[in-house]
Amino acid sequence: MKEGNKMSKELEKLVSDLQGNVNVVSRFYTNMDEVAKEYGISKKELSILKARDIDGLVKLGLQKQEAVGALSNAHSSTCGPRTTRI
Repeated sequence: MKEGNKMSKELEKLVSDLQGNVNVVSRFYTNMDEVAKEYGISKKELSILKARDIDGLVKLGLQKQEAVGALSNAHSSTCGPRTTRI
């Protein structure tokens, strides 16, 4: 994450899970509203995710590569959390 990020802890957790939890990825792209409610992210954050707004996520504090990864919907069971990536 970039210094001084403005992202909520809830969105940070969801983004992390979208990069490493295949079940969350599948559920999120099936029903974004339900998963967003479970994670407690704001309407603004959900709007950015629904729009697949990479720049919006970057403005909230993600690195561009993290934002692209979170929104790629191209994960497999071998994907791990972003904290373990080199």
